[in-house]
Amino acid sequence: MTGSYAEYSVVPVAKLVKIPSDITFEQAATSMIQGMTAHYLVHSVYPVGPGTKVLVHAAAGGTGSLICQVAKNAGDSRFFCLNKLLRE
Repeated sequence: MTGSYAEYSVVPVAKLVKIPSDITFEQAATSMIQGMTAHYLVHSVYPVGPGTKVLVHAAAGGTGSLICQVAKNAGDSRFFCLNKLLRE
C-alpha cells in the first residue's frame, strides 16, 4: 500500500477489521489508534514482560486503560497513577 492521500486504497482482506454496526467510523478509528499506541509502547518502546513494573499516568483514560490491558497480557506487575491524584 503506497500513498496516504487517496480516496480509496486496495488492502488485503486479512488486514481489514470489521466495524460492528453500533460503532461509528470515528469511534472505530480512534480505538484502533489507541490500541496501536498501547501495543507500540508495551512491546516496542520498552518491552514489558513478567516482573516488569509499569507506571501508567491517566490509567482511567482510553489509551491508559488499553495500555493496562496490553501490559497485563504481557505479564507485568502494574502501578497506576491517575491525574486526579496528582492535582491534590
